[in-house]
Amino acid sequence: FQNDDVEKIIPDCDNLSLPLHSYVLCLKDIDDSLSNILDFQFLHGYNDPTVVILYAPINTWVGIINSRKDNVKLIAISINLNDQSHPAIWSIPSLPCDSFGLLSIPKPIGGALVFGANCVIHLNQGVPAYGISLNSFTESNTDFPLDTIEDLVVSLDCSRFTIISEVGDTIALSTKDGDIYVIFLITDDMRKMKKIHFQKAS
Repeated sequence: FQNDDVEKIIPDCDNLSLPLHSYVLCLKDIDDSLSNILDFQFLHGYNDPTVVILYAPINTWVGIINSRKDNVKLIAISINLNDQSHPAIWSIPSLPCDSFGLLSIPKPIGGALVFGANCVIHLNQGVPAYGISLNSFTESNTDFPLDTIEDLVVSLDCSRFTIISEVGDTIALSTKDGDIYVIFLITDDMRKMKKIHFQKAS
């Protein structure tokens, strides 16, 4: 190679951006109530790394369920590694007490699914929440508004789930009993969730 050719192939190291330093994020600095973390996921479609956290700041149990039903919360945190800032950009209070897991949904739908033993809820910034009841336990265990699906009776306790489509609108779920379900997410043109459809596969 000529010198000019080498200069075209090898970039100027002085102009390369250096890796950003990691730092320790104390959740209590964001919100004093951030404790008893149930799950967390990084969200799709944000400029900065954005993590959504599902947590239960106050514990509950079946003996006090009437007075402390919806004790679970969700908070989304944007992490800026340049200036090491981490503001909370949106949050959802008063989720059902049986909520246990999150699944980040890719664009164009975006947001995350919250899985509970007796319900599934879709949450996203700037979009109304939508959830469905999976059995009759939600009638007494939560005040969160849920659609009732006719002929659907299933419990998701100890279930596992994963996305099986590129656009994130199809999810495979297995229950602790070995049943397999396919979940279809149906939205309108404004990304608002219209329906969460369960279809038993086996």
